[in-house]
Amino acid sequence: MARGEAPKERPSFPGAAIGAAFMVFCLCGVTGVALTTHECNAALAPAVVTPEPFVGTIATFHALSWRDSGRVRWGTAIVPDPAARAIVESSLTGRGYVPAPSEGAAPVQALPADFEAPALEGACGLLVLVGDASTTLTRAEVSTTSGTESFSAHDPSVLPVPVCGNQRVHVEGAGSAAAHAWLYPGLTREVVEATGLPVDVVLAHAEAEVLLTGRSLAPMDEVAVLEVPTGTGPQTIPMTRGPASGCVVLVGVIVGGGDPVGAWNPPDRVPDRGLVGLGRCLTRTDAIPSITVPSGTARVYVRPYRAVSGTASTGVTAGALHVVREADLSLPPPLVEAPMP
Repeated sequence: MARGEAPKERPSFPGAAIGAAFMVFCLCGVTGVALTTHECNAALAPAVVTPEPFVGTIATFHALSWRDSGRVRWGTAIVPDPAARAIVESSLTGRGYVPAPSEGAAPVQALPADFEAPALEGACGLLVLVGDASTTLTRAEVSTTSGTESFSAHDPSVLPVPVCGNQRVHVEGAGSAAAHAWLYPGLTREVVEATGLPVDVVLAHAEAEVLLTGRSLAPMDEVAVLEVPTGTGPQTIPMTRGPASGCVVLVGVIVGGGDPVGAWNPPDRVPDRGLVGLGRCLTRTDAIPSITVPSGTARVYVRPYRAVSGTASTGVTAGALHVVREADLSLPPPLVEAPMP
């Protein structure tokens, strides 16, 4: 700068910095509002929900489960626990079973052992094996006219075995156990044999009638038997009979397979048995669960249910069941089918 020149005016850096900071603040504020508004809108946006194939699918299907899957369905490691007896007995009461008259305390036997059910003479029901605190039940075998039927213990502390009359039950495991008889009113050996179905299947279909009481559904008297071969991963239940429109409701009793997989059935986690809901629809294919078949061939005994006004009769009609070919299975009037979104 030459002498005598007036000094040049310097910019005010503090003022510029304050102004710049203010602008940044404003931009941040606007950006924050925009982001917050976006997040709020995202939070308020309704989740995409696939509609049920028909109204009441979930409530109907989730009412069904295998009789001794109470603790198994929790998905945690199952260890021997005497409290399991109360869980299973509560399940049996809710399915229509009643304790058979007892002549005193049930004797405890070291396993393996054979048990009998004199209290079930003339009736059908379950011989419920209950282990003590350190017992692990593994399986039971029942001699029938056609051979020997085996039942795996899904819970190591309690094992319900279906029988008709005073059948001898051989039980495997470690520890000791006692046997308690539970009968199903109205089901006798003669009634069950007239259906042409295994006692376990008739009992399970009787249970389903009780479990679905109050859901405006009434069972029909026909049963079709579907076969599912063993395979890797979940296998589709091969039902071909379907309605000309809408959906029909069926209940399936699975023997020889299990672990139903489907959006509408609860996780049962029982590998060799199952009591599931099925929806046969004109267009939707997501209402029939897949099952696992560890070996051999699984059989699925499907029984249609029809819609009724109000509450269906509380009387159990499983004793009137008869087997028909799937092609001849009578289907009820269909329910309205909800389209996929």
